[in-house]
Parts: sequence; C-alpha cells; structure tokens
Amino acid sequence: MYKASILIVEDNFIVMMELKDRLTEMGYEIADTVASGEEAIDKARLCHPDLTIMDIRLKGAMDGIDAAASIKKEFDIPVIYLTAHTDEDTLQRAKITEPFGYIIKPFDERELNSTIEMALYKHKMEKRLKENEHWLSTTLKSIGDALIATNSYGIIKLINPVAEEITGWKYHEAIGLNIKDVFVVKDDKGNFLENPVITSLQSNSIVGETDKILISKNGAETPVDFSSAPIKDENDLQLPLIGIVLVFRDITERKKTKGLIEKQKIFLREIIDTDPNYITVKNAEGKFELTNKAVAEALGTTTDEIVGKRDVEYFAGKEIEYQRKLEEEVLNSRKEIFVPEEKLIDSKGKVHLLQTFRRAINGQDGHEKLVLSVASDITELKLIEKALEKKAAELTEMNLKLNESEKELRVLNESKDKFFSIIAHDLRSPFMALLGLSRHLFDEIDNIDKEELRSVSENILRSANNTFDLLENLLQWAKVKTGRINYEPVEINLKKILDKAIFLYEDNAAKKSIFIAIDVDDKISVSADPNMVEVILRNLISNAIKFSARKSMINISSENGKDFIKINVADTGVGISKNKIDKIFQVGSNVSTLGTENEEGSGLGLILCKEFVGINKGEISVESQTGKGSTFSFTLPKKM
Repeated sequence: MYKASILIVEDNFIVMMELKDRLTEMGYEIADTVASGEEAIDKARLCHPDLTIMDIRLKGAMDGIDAAASIKKEFDIPVIYLTAHTDEDTLQRAKITEPFGYIIKPFDERELNSTIEMALYKHKMEKRLKENEHWLSTTLKSIGDALIATNSYGIIKLINPVAEEITGWKYHEAIGLNIKDVFVVKDDKGNFLENPVITSLQSNSIVGETDKILISKNGAETPVDFSSAPIKDENDLQLPLIGIVLVFRDITERKKTKGLIEKQKIFLREIIDTDPNYITVKNAEGKFELTNKAVAEALGTTTDEIVGKRDVEYFAGKEIEYQRKLEEEVLNSRKEIFVPEEKLIDSKGKVHLLQTFRRAINGQDGHEKLVLSVASDITELKLIEKALEKKAAELTEMNLKLNESEKELRVLNESKDKFFSIIAHDLRSPFMALLGLSRHLFDEIDNIDKEELRSVSENILRSANNTFDLLENLLQWAKVKTGRINYEPVEINLKKILDKAIFLYEDNAAKKSIFIAIDVDDKISVSADPNMVEVILRNLISNAIKFSARKSMINISSENGKDFIKINVADTGVGISKNKIDKIFQVGSNVSTLGTENEEGSGLGLILCKEFVGINKGEISVESQTGKGSTFSFTLPKKM
C-alpha cells in the first residue's frame, strides 16, 4: 500500500520529534525534517514530498508562510500549517498561500490525521481537475468546429478560438455576455431566428439548423450549420440543466463546392445532351443510370423517363443477350472493348450502324461497377465510305502518275537551274581568268622576266585544270541526268584506284605543304564502277585540299564492314557550318565557298559524289565542325 510522504518543517526539536513519531504511527513516511524555510525549499526540491507540515515561526530570515508560498508556487506541494500563532495578521498572510489546513498547537492526533487525509484528497482532486481543465482547453482549441458553452441562464462560460474567429468576439469580451448578444442568426430571406440556446433551454432538447447566416460582431455574414444541446448532470438526469453547449461551423467552402458541383452537373448534362453520340451508363442488371438526349430520342422517350428502367423494356431479346454478353465481359476484364460495327433499331424501325466503345466505371458510391457505352452513328459514313473507296482508288492511281511526273519535273528543273548556274558563273569565271592571264602574257611578253613568266604560266595551268575538272564533273553529271552514263560494276582494288586519284592532286597538296596519310589495306576489293569510284575520290580529295590550311594533314582510311567497305576522307580544315551541312548534297542549293587560298568551286562535285555513290548501291555522309575540319564517308559493296 502506498504511504504518503511528509516533509516536517519545525524549529522546536521536541515538537518535531513528537510529530515525527505520531506521523510514523499513523502510517505516513517521513520525507525529512528541517528547521528553516530555506532548508524546507531545498528539501522539497530534492525529495518532492506529498505534503508539507509547516510551522510559521522558523529559524532564519524566511518564515513558514514565505516558505509555503514558494513551495506551492514552485513545486505544487500542499501545505498544512501547524502553529501556535492565531493573530489576525498571521492568519491573513497564511490565507493568501491557500493552505490545506491550519492546526493550532498543541495538536490533537485525530484532528491532525483527518486534516492530512483531507489535504491529500483535496490536492489530488485539484490536480485531477487542473489536468481535466488542461485537456478540455487543449481539445477545444484543437477541434475544427466552433463551440460556445453557457450556463442555464444563457450566460457564456466558454468560447473556443474557432468560435472567436467566426463571431468576431474575443474570449475576454464574450465571457459573461448573454448568448443572444454573441450568436445572432437569420435565414436566407433575412428573417432573424430565435437563438438556439434559448430554444434548447426552454424545450430541454437538442436544436439544430443548417445553412443559416451568422452575423458577426462587425456585421460580417457567414453561412453556418449549428446544433445546441442541453448539458445535464450525468449522475442525476432529473436535476435541472447545467447549461447548453452550442456547436457550429463555417460552411462557406462547402457551399462553394456544392455550387460548383451543381454547375458542373448542369454543364456536363448540356455537354452530353448536345453530343450526337449515343451515351448510356447501365448497371450489371441492365438498369439505365444515365442516358443522353440522343439515346432517349432514338428510343422514343426522354432522359428523365428512361433513367431507372431496364434495357429489356426497349430492346428485343437477341439484342439484350448480345449487349449483356459484352457488358459482362467489360465488367469482368475491366478493359475497354471496341465494337467497330453493330446495329440499333430505333423506335421508328430505322436501322442505324454504330461504332461503340464500352468500358467499366465506378458508381457514385465508389463500389458499384457500371458500364459506360459511347456509340457513334456511322450509317451515313458507311455509305460515303463506299463511294469514297471507289473514288480513292481512281485518285490513287492518278496521284501515283502525277507524283512520278512531278518528281521527274522537279529533278529536271533543279538540274537545269544548276546547269545554267554553272555555265553562267562557275564555268565563265575560270575562262575569264584564262583570258586575262593570256592577255597579260601576250601584251607583256617582251617585258616580263622568267620568274613572272613561270608564275603566269602556273596560274594559267591552275585555271585550265580547274576548268577541266569542272567540265569533267559537268559532263558526268549531264550523263547521269540524261540516263546516258554506263554503270559497269566490276571487282576493283580500292588501294590502286585511290593511288591513282591521289596522284592527280599531289602537286596541289604539295603547293600547300599538305600531307596525305593513307590507311587502306592493299587487299581490299569492292564491287563498283571504277570510273565512278575514281570521280568520287577525286572530288573528295580535291575538296579536302581546297579547304585545308597549309602544313595540315588529310587522312584517308577504310573500315571493313559485314557487307560494305567504308572509306573516310578526313581533313582538319575550315569545316562546314550546321546551316549548310544538310544542303551540300542537294541539287537546288548553292553552298559553294572559296577554299583557304581562294580556290573556287561549283558545289557540283559533292552532288556528283552522292549520285555516283547511290548508283553503286552505297551511302555517303559527312561529319563536320566549324574550324576543326570535316570527314566525308561513303560505302561501297564488297565483292560478290
């Protein structure tokens, strides 16, 4: 059994010992004994007894009353005064500390025992009440609803923070006011209602209303639901009411949501009723939960009449059996089922061809499984489709012929434009250079020295070579475009034909101190037209030299694939910009640029390369970065 612990504070040793013996005989545990107020506070802090018996006149600067006040405030330990002093001043000072007993010496043992028991019980009850009040206060502050409690006269005794916010009345303002002054409500027509608390008090019953308007302290209006209920003594329900508890909540957001839902319903109804498709929602037994106007009109009824009825009232037995089978499959599989063509016979006997989607959806309760069907009437479309199929076949044949003719015309037109461009500019320029140099040589033959003669001769030779290359490319390209070129694939040694092409441009490379590195196996053979391969290599090598700076390097390598040999011509020259790289193989584009030493070109070489690579069943591509160079790659089939 638990023994209450008691701290004895007494400066008279004999009284202290007697008190200690008596308390021990009564069954209490002595926490400690001290003779001064300061010691009492220290011991209370250390052992925290259940009760302190305190003499008022003590040793030291602090008397028992001051010590008791500190112990109560700091540790919430009940105090009983045991003293010989009964003067008015002492009693008034002691009363302020709210002692749990005041015993006059000499004490009576039974009086002491009963006072101690009463003090311990009273303190226990007060502590429990404080805890309950704390929990109640915390709960009222935490709940989301507003709450006001009144006594049996309608006087406010409690109001929580939510109620403060809605009514506009602060706690300290509302406490003590009549509920009629704080909670004022009216209906949506502006008629003020009788206060529900007063009604509950008069009828001794619960009163509740929904969707009413509360007028706050500052006149603001808030829609609320409220309920007031009597508070009764749970131990005796026959006793008069203790008070009323009024609970209410702000329903502004709920009303907004409800309004939005209603608008959404109307909006959705307008949407499905203006939809020409046939829309239905049925349960597993075939009862219509929803239909649109198109369905109702087809069945000779209205949307309001059809909802709640079963499909057997509108469709024949075979049709019901067919629909039920599909709907059962949808509900079991939870997958959408598409029926490309099915029939509907309307109330007038007209047959409609439908294209239908069916899928399972949840009902409004979230549990019932329903079938949503959306069917499009494709009757007219089917008739049109048959007519269109016939026309489409005719048009397809005609279109193929037109496309072929258009492609041929486009290619011929682009080729013509390119041909005239080369003749007008690219071919004219080198001839002008030849004429100018020849004229200079003719006019100054007697005045020029040997070095100048060599320089002029070199320029004439360069112009002549460029003109020859251009004419050669032009003639080859003309043969391709007119279908007069001969494609004669044979087995050729790639290294030999590469050496032949390089030989033609060794002088050009040497003049710019460009080194051509070759990494091609002597034994690699390809199946291709040798003349075309030579033209491809000549053009790629010529371009690499043209767009490379002095003292740079050109790398020519090969890669052995499964069915093809890949040849790479890589330089470290000026590169090609991104906006030009997609156009360099196109006939209609003019992307020709000057070389690093103003060497001219027509752009025809790369176009010819693409043509010849394609004829030889290969592919050509380019990777380039401005300022870092380009790598042209093409493939040729291996020997068969």
